[in-house]
Amino acid sequence: MCLCSLLLAACSLGNDKSNDFGAGMVSAVKSSVAARRTAPAPNVAIELTRAQLNGITEPLIRTKTEKTGQISLLYIAQRNGKAQVWFAPDRVSFTLRAGLIVQTKGLGDDIYATDAPVVSALLEGRGGTGTGRRIIRRLDGANAQNAHEFDCTLTDRGPETVTVLGTAFAARHYVEACNYAELSFANDYWIDGTGVLRASRQWIGEDYGTLFMERLID
Repeated sequence: MCLCSLLLAACSLGNDKSNDFGAGMVSAVKSSVAARRTAPAPNVAIELTRAQLNGITEPLIRTKTEKTGQISLLYIAQRNGKAQVWFAPDRVSFTLRAGLIVQTKGLGDDIYATDAPVVSALLEGRGGTGTGRRIIRRLDGANAQNAHEFDCTLTDRGPETVTVLGTAFAARHYVEACNYAELSFANDYWIDGTGVLRASRQWIGEDYGTLFMERLID
């Protein structure tokens, strides 16, 4: 998909008032990129540089899906208390709470709700490492909830430097190892010195694997 079609798709979301803010942000990215490039890039999210974000102050996340390789920019479309709903140009959305993915929409095999108290406490500054359950609920074709309960252990891997779009951040790396029956996965969280989840790898399902997220603008 070319740069123009990607961004125009995002801007078309402006017909929904809840997406006006995000469409304006994406439009700003389009203008910034266009001013610095003479030819369209294959995907603005891939080619984006820190300099191209100059003047953009609204929150922005870049994601990459493990199994599909899809790279997208996410902007905040709604705020519901501690939760934020982030939209991608293809209308896929992720609800985050302190950076934790608690719901997805538009993927197909979507997460309806996530309960991960140990990780939530860490990301919200209320706790540390330990063991606990992660419950992921999904909706089947009949809109019935299917819940999977994972046994998880959250460990502290110590300080690491994480580089996001050319900027190095001093962070602390945490790993959450989970298993349920024959299914297992590991999530990674890099929390910087200000308490922001600067980068993470979070498992979203067998169809997509993990979602790598980088917080470009706070």
